[in-house]
Amino acid sequence: MARILVPLKRVPDFEGRLALSAGQRSIECSGLRWIMNPFDEIALEGALRLRETRGGVEEIVALSAGGVECAQQLRTALAMGADRAVLVRCESELDSYLTAEIIAAVYKQARYDMVIAGKQAVDTDANQTGQILAAILGVPLAPFASAVSVDERWSSAEVTCEVDSGWETLRIALPAVITVDLRLNEPRYPSLPGMISAKMKPLQEVPLNALGIEYGVRVRTRSMQLAGKQRKRIKVETVKSLAHVIREVLARQEH
Repeated sequence: MARILVPLKRVPDFEGRLALSAGQRSIECSGLRWIMNPFDEIALEGALRLRETRGGVEEIVALSAGGVECAQQLRTALAMGADRAVLVRCESELDSYLTAEIIAAVYKQARYDMVIAGKQAVDTDANQTGQILAAILGVPLAPFASAVSVDERWSSAEVTCEVDSGWETLRIALPAVITVDLRLNEPRYPSLPGMISAKMKPLQEVPLNALGIEYGVRVRTRSMQLAGKQRKRIKVETVKSLAHVIREVLARQEH
């Protein structure tokens, strides 16, 4: 029987109106509506459909890291159909690497056959956590998945991944990390019975220091600015050209 771990992030509603805090290093949180990261919601739906179509899934575990307020999104995951949830309590800032370390630590506490997560969070758009997680765990990675299927023994998965030129299909051994794209599915809405049963499903809180992780972020936000209505757009032909443009922008910001 397989176990699936689904990391979830609490993010501001992307349809809301954002404003910056006084120090311009973060968004103003008062009055904001918070939701489950849409890509992670698609990942959870993917896990639920694998259980419904393939079977052989013993447990689907939803995981989040942050303050006690993240329990709201985990309860939504339980209402959708996850079996239990884990909240790693951390009041401090998180970056992609520390988030991947937290997921890896929870992963190692039980035998999971798959980690399926959103390819990125809509607030930071970093698109790094899944890649870092796979490297930490030393397992295969299938990113930007638009279709996922597994064999009867849950020993391998076939994943259609979106690439610049179209799609490519990978067959990877399990356990593995899969990050999903928008085209994978349309997430379900929690049903009333699901919302009622979610209140009785286990939601475990774990302090960050109990995982044996030394806190430390590698990326810190120095400043933010709201995008103007008129933004200059350029098209680059290669990754090398993109890197050159990014270096030029950073150099201008330094001055």
